[in-house]
Amino acid sequence: MGGYGSWALAAHRPDLFAGVVPICGGGDPGTVESLRGLPIWVFHGTDDDVVPESDSVEMVSALRSAGIPV
Repeated sequence: MGGYGSWALAAHRPDLFAGVVPICGGGDPGTVESLRGLPIWVFHGTDDDVVPESDSVEMVSALRSAGIPV
């Protein structure tokens, strides 16, 4: 579940990363402020039948609502 881990690690230790590129995963929308300043590029295929695309969409929406570019 690498996409979920990408969100969690970046939110927990943003100082360790130059950016975050989660692929097919979601995170905790309550952590988006900790991601401010990190470049973020999100990928998720619409045909994914394991991880709901809505998990990625939820994080992207939370980031955009906070004014964080993604």
